[in-house]
Amino acid sequence: MTAPESADPGATTEQLDEAARLLGSYAGELREALTSVRALVADVAADWQDPGGAGWVDRADLVRRDLDRHADDAADLATRTARAAEDSAARAVQESALQQSAALVGQHALREGVEPARTVPDPAAGALPVGPLLAGPLLGGTEGRRVLPGTGMRIATLPDPPAR
Repeated sequence: MTAPESADPGATTEQLDEAARLLGSYAGELREALTSVRALVADVAADWQDPGGAGWVDRADLVRRDLDRHADDAADLATRTARAAEDSAARAVQESALQQSAALVGQHALREGVEPARTVPDPAAGALPVGPLLAGPLLGGTEGRRVLPGTGMRIATLPDPPAR
């Protein structure tokens, strides 16, 4: 089955919710068909106890196992799609909060007489962003800029063994 991560990256939360609902419905219908096939296998096994009946029981059991696998795949895909919809909604809320935060920081900077940064440079191009719009902690990088001494991770060490 195809993972929802490989689906359209521009899919909206509503589209992902609808896909998850349909996949869940599909999985439920497969489970109902699976119940019918199990009953059929039991009836054939009870009523047709010769080698011909055993062959049909084996064939019907193959169908049952295939339906079971497809139902599990559909349920898994529905769960993963629902999770992708939740992640999409969370990203939308986070992006909105970041935009509001940037606007508030920019307004504060203008009130304080500081010219806010108009664009945020691309770190991949080697330009490091500077300015009042960059509120919050700087995550680790290789350039070692804007780092306060005495902050960061400390690696635990054992004391030196006593001299004998």
